[in-house]
Amino acid sequence: MISVVKSRIWPVTVSFFLIGVGLASGQMPFDLPFVGFASLILVGFIWQRLSLNLVSAFKSGVAFGLGYFSVTFLWIFQPFLVEPSATGWMAPFAFVGLVTCLSFCWGLAFFFAEYLANKKSRLQRLLMLWAILSLVEILRSDFVFNFPWGLISAIWINTSISQILALVGPNGLTSLIILSAFLISKPIFSSFLGLFLIAALSFIGSKHFEEPLSVQENQLLIRIIQPNIPQSKKWKSELAREFLELHLSLSQSENDEPIDLVVWPETAINYFFELDTEIQKLIQQNIDTPLILGLRRFEPGNKKLFNSAYFLNQNGEVEFIYDKTHLVPFGEYIPLGDFFSRFGLFGLATDGITGFTPGLRKGVVRTLGIPPVSISICYETIFSREIDYTSHGAKWLLQITNDAWFGSFNGPPQHLTLARMRAIEQGLPLIRSANTGISVVTDPFGKVLKKIDLGKRGYIDVALPANISSTVYSRVGGSLINIYIILALVLTILSLLFIKSRKLTRV
Repeated sequence: MISVVKSRIWPVTVSFFLIGVGLASGQMPFDLPFVGFASLILVGFIWQRLSLNLVSAFKSGVAFGLGYFSVTFLWIFQPFLVEPSATGWMAPFAFVGLVTCLSFCWGLAFFFAEYLANKKSRLQRLLMLWAILSLVEILRSDFVFNFPWGLISAIWINTSISQILALVGPNGLTSLIILSAFLISKPIFSSFLGLFLIAALSFIGSKHFEEPLSVQENQLLIRIIQPNIPQSKKWKSELAREFLELHLSLSQSENDEPIDLVVWPETAINYFFELDTEIQKLIQQNIDTPLILGLRRFEPGNKKLFNSAYFLNQNGEVEFIYDKTHLVPFGEYIPLGDFFSRFGLFGLATDGITGFTPGLRKGVVRTLGIPPVSISICYETIFSREIDYTSHGAKWLLQITNDAWFGSFNGPPQHLTLARMRAIEQGLPLIRSANTGISVVTDPFGKVLKKIDLGKRGYIDVALPANISSTVYSRVGGSLINIYIILALVLTILSLLFIKSRKLTRV
C-alpha cells in the first residue's frame, strides 16, 4: 500500500476532483453512465492503494464531491438569473453553499472510512468506504438536507439497470452500483464478483420489462400542454391575457377523436381563479372537457398563498384542489420568513406577494371520472418516499411543473429523470406537463413514449398507458426499504471492525 506524504496530496486531490467530474458525466444531459461507472472503479482502485492521513482522506472526499456536485448542480445559477438585477448576486452563494455542503458529506465519508479501516486489508478498505459512502448518501439526501437530487442511481435511467429501482429504490440502487464498481477495482476474484453483480443487475432489470400490464377497458385520452412561456415574462400583468389565450388555443381539439382530459402546467396563468369570475367564464366558454391546471391560490382572509392544482369538470366547475405540500426552500418560501418579509423577501417564485404555505398531505385523487391519480407539483416529484406514500391505489402519476426556472442546460433533463424514476418505482405511467422543460408521457417502466422538447411550444395527445400490478418497492414501502438498507450497511461496518485483517495475521 502506498503511503502518501503531505507533498504528494495535491495530485491525489486533483485526481479525485477529476474523477468526480467523470462521475457527473453519467447525469443528464451527458448521459454517459458507463463513464460514470468507470469513475467509481477508479475511486476504488486509488483508495485501496493509498494510505492517507485523516485530513488527506477528508480532502480527497471533498475534492471528489466538488468535481461531481459542481457539474451536476450547474443549474442552481438559473433561478437567480431570471431577474439578474434583483437576485443575481445570490447565485454564486447558493451554488457554492450547496456544492460545498454536499461535498463535505463525501469528505466525512472518506474521513471515517480511513479512520475505521486503518491497517485493514485492501478489500476491507473498499467495503468500508462503500458502506459509509452509501450510508452518507442516504443520510444527506433523505434526512440531513432532505434533497435527493444528484443520486448516483439516476445515471442509469436509460438502461435496463434502472429497473432495479422497482425492487430497492434509488438508495438501494446507488449502494449496489458503488459496491459493484469497488469490487471490480480489486483483481482478481473480487473483480469477477463485481462484474457478476453489475451483469446480474442488468439481467434482472431487463426481465422486469416482461411484467404484465393491467387490462384497460377504456383508455383515457389526454392532451398535455406546453406553452413555453419565458420565466422573465410569466408574471407581467400586461401579458396575462395573452398567455391565457395561448393555453386556451392549445387546448381546443383539432382531432376527430374527442379528448377526455386536458392538463396545463404548474402556475399556468397569472390569475386567482376564485377571485376572477371573468376568467372562470372564459375557461368555461372555451373548454368543454375536464381540465387539470396549476394555479396560485390566495386566501385573502388569512393572507395565505398556495401553489395548487385545480381539477375542473367539463363545465369549468372546481371539483378538487390539491395544494403543494413540499415547498422549495428559498424559492417558494424563505426560512424565518416572518423576519425576511420585512425586507420584501418572500422567495423567488412568489411574485412578491407572500411566501407560499404548504398544503395538507393528500393521497390519491379520485374525481372527474378519471382513473385514480397521484399528483405532484414540480419539486415534489424528487422525493421517492413521499411519492410512494401518496401513490397507493393510483393508476397513474401526474406531474405539473415549470422548469423554466432551471434554464436550458442540465436542470430540466435531470428533473425529468427523477420523475421517470418515480414511475419505475411505482410501476405506474407518468403524465408530465411543463410550462417549458420536457413534457412527456412514459410507460410504467419509465420509457418516454411521447414528448415535447425543451424550449418548444405545443401539445401532445396521448392515451393513458396501462400500469403494472405492483412493484416490490411499492409493496414494501420506501421508508421500510431504506431502514433495511441502513441496517445492512451498519452491520457491514460493524463486521468489518471486528474482522481481523488478513494482512496483519500473516507471520
